[in-house]
Amino acid sequence: MARQKKALGSFTSYGDTFESAMEDFLKVSQKHFKSWQRNPELAKHLRDSLALTKEHARALSPAILKKLCEAILETRLLYDGLIEEYKKQPEEGKAKVMYGAILTGYGQEAIGAGVAMAMRQEDWIARDHRGASAAILRGTPVLQFFLNHFFKATGPTGGHDPNIHFCDLARNDWGFRASDMAMGAALINGAVAYKNLEKELRNGAALTGEERIGGVAISGDGAASNGVFLAAMNFAKARSLHVIHNNQISLGTSALEQHGNIALSNRAFGFEMPGFTVDGDDALEMYLAAHWLFTFARLSNHPALIDAITFRRHGHNESESTDYVKEVFDPEFLAKMMSSEADP
Repeated sequence: MARQKKALGSFTSYGDTFESAMEDFLKVSQKHFKSWQRNPELAKHLRDSLALTKEHARALSPAILKKLCEAILETRLLYDGLIEEYKKQPEEGKAKVMYGAILTGYGQEAIGAGVAMAMRQEDWIARDHRGASAAILRGTPVLQFFLNHFFKATGPTGGHDPNIHFCDLARNDWGFRASDMAMGAALINGAVAYKNLEKELRNGAALTGEERIGGVAISGDGAASNGVFLAAMNFAKARSLHVIHNNQISLGTSALEQHGNIALSNRAFGFEMPGFTVDGDDALEMYLAAHWLFTFARLSNHPALIDAITFRRHGHNESESTDYVKEVFDPEFLAKMMSSEADP
């Protein structure tokens, strides 16, 4: 509630943070990025998009806050239910009712919910395996997740996959493919380019920035170190928003061991696109940052990147022990990230 009161009482804290980061980025872009030097409209679009987000935040609808909270709560209840069923011991002589790995984003629900809240219904998303909250906010029934995990023929994969690996094309959800390691970040570029061409042909005219269909790809911090993700960033010369779901540990490898604990938002600079780090456990900051950069991507026809910082409270999947994190992380840092204060 403290975070909601901060945003409702004043947008200054969020706006000042975004504006400061934006000006730092623009100094770099105007000095080093040839594409931004050739096209000064990009800087104008970035500033204009932030101004639109500030205006939107000042009149923030209680319905938006309610929808964010509901999606986060529904996702948490989904995770609680799946974990409870997975850990149940079968009765003697009976088979276990749930198999496979249970992959949750427990305590990380604000990222998917915040990003999805910033999207329009016609936009497309390729979510990661921690991003159930994005699908739920966009209307995928929680029941679909249970049916899939229980191998039900009536589930989204027809009983072929007891996991999070499914899409919901009726809601423009490209889904998460089995251990795709950022493949969604690559596929979203082609999907959005095709959908915009299709809309142009239907309208009989080139689309304005306001009319363009946008795309969002959410990838984990481990996936973001994969060559597929970097290739996707190279291809992302379109109206797409790339989000790194940075829970600071990939399988059992910490951010420090993986890449030296650098700011992953800086990777955007190599592709001359805006990149910013945000608090992924703050649903409002996540939503407003996504609103700003998605507006920019749509108006400028240029990609952007968000590095959303959170923490993986449970194992890579729910069957593994998390004792190893005590050896990987500093005790004080671990206590802070596992506290209720860091819980969205």
